[in-house]
Amino acid sequence: MLSKRQLRNDIKAVEKALMKRNFSFDAGALSDLEDKRKKNQIAIQGLQNLRNTQSKLIGKTKAAGENIKPLLDSVVDLGDKLNTAKIELQSIQKKLILL
Repeated sequence: MLSKRQLRNDIKAVEKALMKRNFSFDAGALSDLEDKRKKNQIAIQGLQNLRNTQSKLIGKTKAAGENIKPLLDSVVDLGDKLNTAKIELQSIQKKLILL
C-alpha cells in the first residue's frame, strides 16, 4: 500500500515501482492536483484567520458603541469565499482519491 508521504516525497520512485508491476500512473497529474490542494488549503487557512480577526474586531467595535455593519458585511463576504474554497478543496481531494 502506498502512503501519502511516499507519494508526496518521492513520486518518481513510486512511479518506477508501479511500472515494474505493469501499472500505469500519471505522476504529473498527481503533482498538479497536489499543488492545487496545497495552494487551496493555504488560501482557506488565510481566509479563516482573516475571518477570525474581523470577528474579534466586531466585538471590540460593538463594545465601543460604533457601527459594525461594514464589518459584518465583510465577515459574510469572507464566509462566502471560505465556503467556495472549501468546496473547491473537496473537489480536488475527490480527484486525488480517484487517481
